[in-house]
Amino acid sequence: METSTAPAGDAALTPASETSTPTTLFEATPPAEGQTQPAPVSERPEWLPENFWRDGQADYQALAKSYRGMQEILGRKSQSVLVPNEKSKPEEVAEFRKALGVPENPDDYLKTLKPEALPEGVQFDEALAKRAAELAHKHNIPPAALKELAALQIGQVQAMAQASEQMVMQQLEADRKQLKDEFGEKYSEKLDIAKRVAVTAQVPLETRGFTDPNMIKLALWAADQIAEDKLVSANSSPMQVGRDRANDIINNPDNPLHRRYHEQDPDVVRQVRSYLSQR
Repeated sequence: METSTAPAGDAALTPASETSTPTTLFEATPPAEGQTQPAPVSERPEWLPENFWRDGQADYQALAKSYRGMQEILGRKSQSVLVPNEKSKPEEVAEFRKALGVPENPDDYLKTLKPEALPEGVQFDEALAKRAAELAHKHNIPPAALKELAALQIGQVQAMAQASEQMVMQQLEADRKQLKDEFGEKYSEKLDIAKRVAVTAQVPLETRGFTDPNMIKLALWAADQIAEDKLVSANSSPMQVGRDRANDIINNPDNPLHRRYHEQDPDVVRQVRSYLSQR
């Protein structure tokens, strides 16, 4: 049996070893002499903000979220209204006022500024309200804000009025106590005499002066200077007092105006008619 031999000059064909390392289609090419592989980035680039540099590398996810958020903000700003200044055009001011609901005319504030009902002791000042409306329009204040400010001011005025009334009542009580302590059991009697003097003099009992104990004492002094029959009743009405005075001038010869009246002195006749016409 013959064995075949390879042709002369040909390398022997032998099967590849099963343990040999397979090669890839594209084999890595070693760098040319003098060239080196690029080193990984170890420092933050100047264009990258510091808050996006973490653990030696760029945080691209955070950078992308920030960019998206900035786009949303810019989108909203493009639809917003800018606050006007002294250089703003009239149409820019009008657009700003429209966005806030500011009326075109200051008087339009007055339509809703006055409340339907005012607390007791509080009055609505039309002139002050008009001035407030002018200032609100000048500074672009919405009507709702001005209305709340007005309500706050009304509440403050009401509180001040209540505090003032309380102080007056406390003072009246203190004055009554002073007179009661001074007059004792004759308090009511002397007070009635003071009232008679006031009615005789046609001075309303509600006059502010009669809240002062010294005015009561002055009325009592005057009562000592007037004859008892000249003092009218404390319960007399102004009409009764007027008629009594007129009748005294007409019928009492001792009245200094009696003779002048009957001589038809124009001033005295006018005075008597005034007394008779009192209601």
